[in-house]
Amino acid sequence: MQLDLSQIKLKTNWIKRNNSIFYHQSVESTIKTAFDAYREDNNNEKKIVVADCQTNGVGSYNKKWLNIPYKDIALTVILGKSFRFKQELVDDTCQAVINTLKNWDIEGYLKKPNDIYVNNRKISGILLNNYHGNVPPRAVAKYIGGYIQYLSVGLNVNSNAEIRFFDENAKVESTSFFRETGEIFSREKVLNYLIHQIDIAIQKQVHQ
Repeated sequence: MQLDLSQIKLKTNWIKRNNSIFYHQSVESTIKTAFDAYREDNNNEKKIVVADCQTNGVGSYNKKWLNIPYKDIALTVILGKSFRFKQELVDDTCQAVINTLKNWDIEGYLKKPNDIYVNNRKISGILLNNYHGNVPPRAVAKYIGGYIQYLSVGLNVNSNAEIRFFDENAKVESTSFFRETGEIFSREKVLNYLIHQIDIAIQKQVHQ
């Protein structure tokens, strides 16, 4: 079942509250779609791209990110050019994901530099991406002048699939809220909580 955005009630401070989510049932990747949204209108800074399905989701070092349609969460925040975010934002966003897991009694932990694990299995990945003009995205930690920045988060919620089934070269095992608890979760509630945690992480970097 596709996400019901009417259940998302944002009370964020850095991320825009009103008409701030670009929802797509299927995209190649939320990163690319976010880039296109900003290129069309730079007023889309501080907004979010959310998709129910990524056909070509990308993780660190251009590795494939498994996204089960209508089961998990894939989002990209359009950071724009207003602030030079660095690795510290990735660190704080990792903590935002850990806080989200903890809210549902799941103990996650950071595997540096940008992955979240539960019981030795990967449940989430975070990327800080820099774009320049029409150049394809590159996941880098250091801001380079002139680049437009994007923050992406993939979080496995209700999927019950092992990444090695889809990618024989995968070097890690994957997990999800469902695989850890045996329960189906409201993706809307998880997404709403996660966005607010990410907003706190961004505010920390902007105001420190």
